[in-house]
Amino acid sequence: ACNIGVNYVDSINRGESSYFVRLSGSRIFETALNPEGFIEANPGDLCLRSTGTLYVKETGTSNTGWIVK
Repeated sequence: ACNIGVNYVDSINRGESSYFVRLSGSRIFETALNPEGFIEANPGDLCLRSTGTLYVKETGTSNTGWIVK
């Protein structure tokens, strides 16, 4: 089974919006900002910046642990 959903995330603290798609537990985020210190996620989640840079969440479940790939 494939569970797909699209969610809108609004960060009041940073004044930035982002979107993510959930695919069977993993999420793919899209944002203009660096996700480090901004997006809380689980290991294996991905973040694609509007600049084309891909980040992978490698450690922890807080807003740190994002690595550029």
